[in-house]
Amino acid sequence: GTPHAQNYQGAKRLSGTGACDVQGNDVMVDQNVYVGGSFSGTVDLDPSAGVSNRTANGTDGFIAKYDHGGNLLWVYSTNTSGNQQVTGLNLGSKLNAAVQTSNSSISLIALETANASLYASTSFSTSSAIKVNKIAKNSQTVLYLVGSFSGNFMMSGGISAVGTDAFLMGFTIGSTPSTYFSFPARTSVVSGPRVD
Repeated sequence: GTPHAQNYQGAKRLSGTGACDVQGNDVMVDQNVYVGGSFSGTVDLDPSAGVSNRTANGTDGFIAKYDHGGNLLWVYSTNTSGNQQVTGLNLGSKLNAAVQTSNSSISLIALETANASLYASTSFSTSSAIKVNKIAKNSQTVLYLVGSFSGNFMMSGGISAVGTDAFLMGFTIGSTPSTYFSFPARTSVVSGPRVD
């Protein structure tokens, strides 16, 4: 067969004196591009001639929204002490994100896509090392987290596990900020290979 040529669309670069990290699960595309990750030091998250410097308070998680031309529309950053990273994004009527703090705490946030204002959030801590690998929403109103952990994992509703490697958590998406992340819709833990 004849090889198909790929059309190069362009590339943009984030710069600064700090470091910036983005994982594959942390990019969502609709008519815009949403990028999540973490950064330390000072990073310019505007790839154009403009400057949108952010200075991390330790290592901060961030989400940036760009149009398809690569122009920065807005930036959300955690801006709290310690080490945070955005470990997954999911786009619905809100931009849903998982934010991990120092491997033992997870926050779920919902941002307004127009301006990055915080619509809703919930957090929980564990006594173990925990990692969120993916955040996904089904066609109805359940938001799922998939990840791995080691040690003791205590979840709301009295669900606990010891020495189990993988988890699936479901949150029912409510219609108000206070009910947006209703927990747990569905939760299971799975013995076996770690989900990495």
